[in-house]
Amino acid sequence: MTPEDQRHYDDRLRCGEHYQTVVADALKRDWDIDMHFTTTEKDQLAVGESLEGIEVKFDAVSARTPNLWIETHERRDPHHGPLVPSGIFRTDNTTLYAIGNFTTLWVLAKDMLQLLDKDPKLTHRHNDTGSSRAFLLPKTLADDIAEIVPINLPTPPWIEKITGKDAYRDRKRASA
Repeated sequence: MTPEDQRHYDDRLRCGEHYQTVVADALKRDWDIDMHFTTTEKDQLAVGESLEGIEVKFDAVSARTPNLWIETHERRDPHHGPLVPSGIFRTDNTTLYAIGNFTTLWVLAKDMLQLLDKDPKLTHRHNDTGSSRAFLLPKTLADDIAEIVPINLPTPPWIEKITGKDAYRDRKRASA
C-alpha cells in the first residue's frame, strides 16, 4: 500500500470510529441499547463489529446523493489482492447493518440486504480506489425497509475535509 493510500485508509478509519460513537449515543438515546464495539482486528473477524450484532457504517456520500453504499466486498490494499466478502457478507454475529451520515441513520436487517444484493434493478459498482464493491440502495427504498434513527448533527469540519465532495479529487491532485 502506498503511503498516500495508507493515509487515506487511516483518515477514513478515524471518521468511522468517530461516527460509531455518534451512533452509540443515538442508539442509547432512542432504543436504550448500550453498544460495545470490538477493538481488535482479531475480535472483529471472530465476533463482529459489536457484541450486539450491529455493524455501523459511515456513508459520508449519502449526505449528498440519493443512495446508500451497501458494501459487499473489500480489499485492504486497493492495488493488490482479491476482493473478499465484507459488510453484509461477513460471517460474524452481525444481524443489523446501521448505515448513515450525521443527519440520518438507517438500521437494516443484514439478511434483507443480502437478498437485495441479488436484485438486478439495483446498481452494483466499485469505489474510486478499487478497494470496495457495493450496491447502491436508494434511500427511498431504505426509508421503507429500515428503522430510522435521527442524528441531526452537523458534520464535523475535520470529517468534511476528509470526506467532502472534493476530497477524492483533491487527494488525486495532491498525489499527481
